[in-house]
Amino acid sequence: MSFPCSNAACQLQHSCAFAKLGTSHSVRCLAQVWIYEEAGTSEDSNIYVHHDIMLPAFPLSLAWMDCRPAGDAQSGNLAAVGTMSPGIEIW
Repeated sequence: MSFPCSNAACQLQHSCAFAKLGTSHSVRCLAQVWIYEEAGTSEDSNIYVHHDIMLPAFPLSLAWMDCRPAGDAQSGNLAAVGTMSPGIEIW
């Protein structure tokens, strides 16, 4: 996974930590993916939002899924999002 730029500094590394959050503001609900980059020998640590996903309703739960809904043998990197709306969204 990488950002849409050609600079090597823009690419996510295996040492990056990911956190997913469900947030609610006065007029919008979001699912966010945050990235934490641990400090190297000559740089500072860094945390930032990598994705903002608008949700149709207030987020109640988020769960990481390491499988694909299609059922093939490859592992995936998805999130199941439960909201106040009926059903579960897969991102």
